[in-house]
Amino acid sequence: MSAFAKYGSNALAEFLDAPDVAYGTGDDGSVVFDGSSTVLGLTPSSSIYSMTRDLYCYDLELASNVSLQPNGYRIFVKNILTLNDGSVIGWPTATGWSTAGTLAQGGALQTQVTNSLGGDGAGGTYTATPPSAALGGPKYYEQPHQAIKGYSITASGGPTYLTGGGGGSVAPGLGGGVIVLAARYIACAATSTNAVIRAEGGASNAGGGVILVVSTEPALPSNVSTSVVGNGNGSNGTYKFMQLV
Repeated sequence: MSAFAKYGSNALAEFLDAPDVAYGTGDDGSVVFDGSSTVLGLTPSSSIYSMTRDLYCYDLELASNVSLQPNGYRIFVKNILTLNDGSVIGWPTATGWSTAGTLAQGGALQTQVTNSLGGDGAGGTYTATPPSAALGGPKYYEQPHQAIKGYSITASGGPTYLTGGGGGSVAPGLGGGVIVLAARYIACAATSTNAVIRAEGGASNAGGGVILVVSTEPALPSNVSTSVVGNGNGSNGTYKFMQLV
């Protein structure tokens, strides 16, 4: 007896429709970050939620004008990520982020970074050196299952963590952080103000950060923008979108 005969005529369709493991377990359930309620132990301040661990949601909605700051942690959505007018994943303009969570981040003030897809700080004074060929090179992070880890393991060693932007010249001068977002589907209901994913270089003159997005969609919705710009004379970082069907 074939497996499909044994388990029913919908077995093949259900198999093909199963989400890839890259989108996580969904164990955190379906949540709405509304800007006022405590969600998954995160209490907002001025409609800003500050992550303290990786999130593994089934559905995740970010209400209008609400921000979710990754703070060095990853966001996994097994089904649908829904954004709205002015929703923000990332940090405020020119803030940067250097404190690591499960991911490494940008450089601190007047600091160079290696294994980086971020931008140089202070006009190239505080460099962001790309991953070497022995560590997979920059294109290592164009493979979705590797990108969501945020580090490389090769014959030359590891784990070697991906980093963000180089530090700036004047305090606070934090390099742009690293955002890893894996969501099977991405929707945005914004009609007046684009939602945004933001990993910009911090004041003053820090390099832009890194945004890695994995989804079954061919691209982000047109009303979702991204920003990895450097601050002042800091260089821009890297945004990569990877389709995984």
